Amino acid sequence: MCLLINQTNNKPIEKSLLENADASNPDGIGFAYADGGQVHVEKFRKFEQFYKSYKRAVLTHGKTSNFIVHFRYSTHGTENGIFNVHPFRVNERLVFAHNGMLDVDDHKKKSDTQIFNETILQKLKPNFLNSDAVCSLIEGFIGGDKLVFLNADGKTTII
Repeated sequence: MCLLINQTNNKPIEKSLLENADASNPDGIGFAYADGGQVHVEKFRKFEQFYKSYKRAVLTHGKTSNFIVHFRYSTHGTENGIFNVHPFRVNERLVFAHNGMLDVDDHKKKSDTQIFNETILQKLKPNFLNSDAVCSLIEGFIGGDKLVFLNADGKTTII
């Protein structure tokens, strides 16, 4: 299962801990942060490229934005490239990453998280995280899984 981190401080996570996470979750690394009202997403297959970019981003933007960091362990969809590497865009002002396995229709190329995003999250109103009812429905659907959302203001929400 993947590793999902909701980073709320402005200090880069210790490199050795991230290397350990990568060794256990070898199918891609992604992170997201907000800057200037926009959400930035970066995705990688190589740890050293990830770490260099991640460390620079946290030192530059960590005081004004939370970060989502995701290490992928492939269970659904293609393992190649960064196509299924999290975080994913829900809309222009919101991204998310997922930890777990969702009960959705299998697809040869897309991961369960991509299918969930396309068939459910992207169909909701842009401010759906402000609705307790919608969040409860999502929580019921995902069961014991976790979702972390990052908005363009740099704030995270966990479901």
